[in-house]
Order: sequence, then C-alpha cells, then structure tokens
Amino acid sequence: MPTGPMLRLRFFVCQQCETVFADPERPPPCSCGTDVPMREITGDVQTEPYFTELRDVDT
Repeated sequence: MPTGPMLRLRFFVCQQCETVFADPERPPPCSCGTDVPMREITGDVQTEPYFTELRDVDT
C-alpha cells in the first residue's frame, strides 16, 4: 500500500484538435503540432454532465 502523497490527475484539452490529456502536473505536448496553449478543464470533467451530455458535433 502506498504511503506517500497521492497525486490528483489534472485534465487538459488541446484548443486546436480538442484532444484531452490527463497528467498530475502539466500537459504533454499535443501531437497535432500546435503552439496553442493547452486549457485546463479539470473542474469541468469532475462534474457528471461532462460525461452524460452530448455535444452538438456528437449528434
């Protein structure tokens, strides 16, 4: 059983291609090659609607 501090995942989205990344500290560079900074969405994905509501592009 781990005895050290537990790291909480943070979620980031690439603002160019909308790929979502999870990392305890900082987002990895996106493979789409953009220089656009990642946007943190940790607070958004911690709520149930993020997983249950369809986006307009999904319908």
